[in-house]
Amino acid sequence: MSPNRRVGRLALRDERRLGPGGRLFLALLIGLSALGLSFLYVWQTTQIRDLTARCNSVREDFVKAEEVNRTLQFEIEQAFSLERIERIARERLGMVEPSVVRYVPVHDSGEGL
Repeated sequence: MSPNRRVGRLALRDERRLGPGGRLFLALLIGLSALGLSFLYVWQTTQIRDLTARCNSVREDFVKAEEVNRTLQFEIEQAFSLERIERIARERLGMVEPSVVRYVPVHDSGEGL
């Protein structure tokens, strides 16, 4: 007897042994498995869409944070500019630039230190 005939006879014998209740159970099991896999597919698709939306939202927040960072960096650079410091020194502290510089001559007595 060839192996193919033997497998065919075993399958036929198992099919007869199942009976109508067994066939219904097998069909129900296959149907529930297919339904479960379908729900799994839908759930995964939903999760991917949700995570993609979150990722896009976080990217938008990141871009906004970078813009705020650039603005703050510009303000810091302006706060430490020499023109601003000079203006504050004149207006708030009453400092003025010297108009006349006087030098005091130092006479060398010819003696070394």
